[in-house]
Amino acid sequence: MRRTALLFALFSCVPAPAQSPGAHAPESVAFRFARGEVTWADFDDFIGRVHRRSPKGQSALEHLVKRLFVEAEAARRGIVVGEAEWNTFLSRSRADLEARGLGKLEDWLAREGIERASFERLARIDLLLEKLVREDLRLGASTAPTPAQSQLWLADKTKASARATTGDATRFVARIEGRDLTIAELGSAVREMLDRSALLELARDAAVEASVAHEARRRAVPLEAPQLDAELARMRKDLTEHPRLASLPFAEYLTQLGHDEASLRLDPNFRTRAWLHALVASQRDTAGWREHYRARRAEFDRALGERRSVAWILCRGAAEANPLVARSQEQAKAMLEELRSRLLQELSFAEAARLHSDHEASREFEGRLGWLTRLSTRAEKAVVDAAFELPAEQISAPLRTRDGYALIRVLGIEPPPDEDAMVERVLAYEVSRERAALLRRLKLEPRF
Repeated sequence: MRRTALLFALFSCVPAPAQSPGAHAPESVAFRFARGEVTWADFDDFIGRVHRRSPKGQSALEHLVKRLFVEAEAARRGIVVGEAEWNTFLSRSRADLEARGLGKLEDWLAREGIERASFERLARIDLLLEKLVREDLRLGASTAPTPAQSQLWLADKTKASARATTGDATRFVARIEGRDLTIAELGSAVREMLDRSALLELARDAAVEASVAHEARRRAVPLEAPQLDAELARMRKDLTEHPRLASLPFAEYLTQLGHDEASLRLDPNFRTRAWLHALVASQRDTAGWREHYRARRAEFDRALGERRSVAWILCRGAAEANPLVARSQEQAKAMLEELRSRLLQELSFAEAARLHSDHEASREFEGRLGWLTRLSTRAEKAVVDAAFELPAEQISAPLRTRDGYALIRVLGIEPPPDEDAMVERVLAYEVSRERAALLRRLKLEPRF
């Protein structure tokens, strides 16, 4: 979120909105897609379910605790923001902005992407907070507490604020100040912290969830414990083949994601993956999937059977002048040619990847991309194709890629597995194709 020099205390104690849609009537439409539309209330519920255990969700929850505590504590003491006080605050804010050369309040809010209603709500809470802190610290009527004083007061007071988990985890995230806080309320708070690109990604995920659920219900495909157990098993298997996370215990991996197995089963993206897999699997029985594989055995064995463990070293280079990329493509190619000669003599590929690769995601684990089939999307097609033409342990010549040039090395070759495992790979491939087709059919129309 961009900030200006105008530092209202509310921006240090309560979350100011990012460049997000701000406040909307819950029943109004957030976005439309091929199968219908989603209201802001339902979208907030989806965002809350996605982020309830994420760091952003926990941050939003902490801010909600503070906001609700301030409102409840002010009500208990009979403290209100009078109209005269509010008008004085607005006048002071307008004058402060203009004195700093930032223009009118309305223009500043527009530049910052802050809705007027969100600003007023947060500002009123801040004024209540100022009164509470001034009263407890016995400050003079003309002395405003500093942001640090307000933060410390809030941290101390909210420690004792009534906050507990609720019995219905599917609808509520906590009990605060005597009332249940809904998942949708959490989602609304998270939404105000997100920019438009993040909201578009969430809208796409919500539309995928709605589309999969609609089709699964139409075809009477259930989402129950067996389907969720199967998706967990697939996650475990994928983890064992991840180039960096293979040695990590599954429970610890989930902890890093902000989940345990119970909470993961409530995560909408996890549930959608499980349901989509069940939906595609229901198109044939076990014998039917086996026959589907046998009918195209040669094609599937070539595309999905053999797997190769691949590592690479990427050197970024721009085709034309680009302030974000220091090298030209010719310079990137020359650098890798020189590096390749050293690899063949004195430097290991793993060490060279750690020292010289421009691909951040793989650099820290020696350039490894993991196990790839000919249809893998973990690397671009040119890299995958080159890897399947290269003998094991050999290093390729510099290969042209989207971002520059790369050296490729095949660390190991795994032949096609038995028929049962191949049938599972074919099913997973069909699931990925169905998801891609679903995304093409979404026709997302955001209203923000």
